[in-house]
Amino acid sequence: MQNKMIFNFEITALARKKTKGNLINLLLLSLMVLVLSNLIALPFGGVERIQTLTAGPRALYSVLSLICNLILLPASIGVQHYALSVARDSKPEDFFEPVITNYRAGTFVKIVKIYILQAVIVFLFTLLLIIPGIIKALGYSQTAFLIKDRPELGAYETLKESEKIMKGHRWQIFCLGIYYVFLSCLSAVLLFIPLIWLVPRMQVAFGVFYCEALRAYCSEPESRQADALPGDEATRERPGHDEDGNEF
Repeated sequence: MQNKMIFNFEITALARKKTKGNLINLLLLSLMVLVLSNLIALPFGGVERIQTLTAGPRALYSVLSLICNLILLPASIGVQHYALSVARDSKPEDFFEPVITNYRAGTFVKIVKIYILQAVIVFLFTLLLIIPGIIKALGYSQTAFLIKDRPELGAYETLKESEKIMKGHRWQIFCLGIYYVFLSCLSAVLLFIPLIWLVPRMQVAFGVFYCEALRAYCSEPESRQADALPGDEATRERPGHDEDGNEF
């Protein structure tokens, strides 16, 4: 029988609690990625500029833009890795460390391979109908965290491991994502100022979700491994446990 996860309202409550004291670092990392992405877009003049080009230059610009986005991808994943550390109460002393680590030669190549393979698979499933593509994308939603936890896995093995962890939890993470999309839309009423608090909490919430999904997966008898993944009990602060996960 599948081990039950905590509810989304518990995940968001934990995220709010864990984000306290880490808000600035999470916000700075997110802003860094945002600034870099905009700097990369400047040479291409935006989507409008690309659409005015003839087929040849448009294709070249699209390829160059894709390459630049792939170069930026490890930085985006580094933000998720830092958020995971916050969710586990084990943040690194240097908050740039998760980003820098992802640009090491072996890790960078692995990240690019994983996300190209993921994009191809999701695209092919989307061709069947939109729903299979969405299901596949939700199954691969824990890939970024597994890059940190299971560096020994290859690209395809990482995607398969994410699907195993997400078995039975796709609907829950879909609802969690919809919840934050809804709050992001509401923030427009206040000129998007609430995003200063919302974005870091969202990042940590998905880190908490991963820890909980991992705990549920590893607690299944057929899935239990001697080399348990780190942090699967890091978010346990429910009644009957102290902050270290010890029962009392």
